[in-house]
Amino acid sequence: WLSAKDKRLQSEAKSQAHLQKVIAHELEFISKQAKGQQAKGRARQRRYEELVAAANSYVRNSQ
Repeated sequence: WLSAKDKRLQSEAKSQAHLQKVIAHELEFISKQAKGQQAKGRARQRRYEELVAAANSYVRNSQ
Protein backbone atom coordinates (compact mmCIF):
# COMPACT_ATOMS: atom_id res chain seq x y z
CA TRP A 1 0.00 0.00 0.00
CA LEU A 2 2.77 2.44 0.90
CA SER A 3 4.72 1.73 -2.26
CA ALA A 4 1.61 2.35 -4.38
CA LYS A 5 1.00 5.61 -2.52
CA ASP A 6 4.64 6.62 -3.06
CA LYS A 7 4.37 5.93 -6.80
CA ARG A 8 1.13 7.94 -6.99
CA LEU A 9 2.69 10.89 -5.15
CA GLN A 10 5.75 10.79 -7.42
CA SER A 11 3.52 10.74 -10.48
CA GLU A 12 1.47 13.67 -9.19
CA ALA A 13 4.62 15.64 -8.39
CA LYS A 14 5.97 14.99 -11.89
CA SER A 15 2.74 16.11 -13.56
CA GLN A 16 2.59 19.21 -11.34
CA ALA A 17 6.18 20.10 -12.25
CA HIS A 18 5.35 19.71 -15.95
CA LEU A 19 2.28 21.93 -15.55
CA GLN A 20 4.36 24.62 -13.83
CA LYS A 21 6.93 24.46 -16.64
CA VAL A 22 4.20 24.90 -19.29
CA ILE A 23 2.70 27.82 -17.34
CA ALA A 24 6.11 29.52 -17.17
CA HIS A 25 6.59 29.01 -20.92
CA GLU A 26 3.17 30.49 -21.73
CA LEU A 27 3.78 33.45 -19.42
CA GLU A 28 7.11 34.10 -21.14
CA PHE A 29 5.40 34.03 -24.55
CA ILE A 30 2.70 36.46 -23.38
CA SER A 31 5.24 38.90 -21.97
CA LYS A 32 7.34 38.88 -25.19
CA GLN A 33 4.38 39.00 -27.57
CA ALA A 34 4.71 41.19 -30.64
CA LYS A 35 1.88 43.67 -31.11
CA GLY A 36 0.99 42.40 -34.58
CA GLN A 37 0.06 38.89 -33.45
CA GLN A 38 -3.12 39.68 -31.57
CA ALA A 39 -5.23 36.63 -32.45
CA LYS A 40 -2.48 34.16 -31.63
CA GLY A 41 -1.65 36.12 -28.50
CA ARG A 42 -5.24 36.05 -27.26
CA ALA A 43 -5.39 32.29 -27.76
CA ARG A 44 -2.14 31.82 -25.87
CA GLN A 45 -3.40 34.10 -23.10
CA ARG A 46 -6.59 32.04 -22.79
CA ARG A 47 -4.47 28.89 -22.65
CA TYR A 48 -2.34 30.43 -19.91
CA GLU A 49 -5.44 31.33 -17.89
CA GLU A 50 -6.82 27.79 -18.31
CA LEU A 51 -3.51 26.30 -17.17
CA VAL A 52 -3.42 28.53 -14.09
CA ALA A 53 -6.99 27.54 -13.26
CA ALA A 54 -6.06 23.87 -13.67
CA ALA A 55 -3.04 24.31 -11.40
CA ASN A 56 -5.19 26.03 -8.78
CA SER A 57 -7.79 23.28 -8.88
CA TYR A 58 -5.02 20.67 -8.61
CA VAL A 59 -3.71 22.39 -5.48
CA ARG A 60 -7.20 22.52 -3.95
CA ASN A 61 -7.85 18.85 -4.73
CA SER A 62 -4.56 17.68 -3.26
CA GLN A 63 -5.11 19.40 0.08
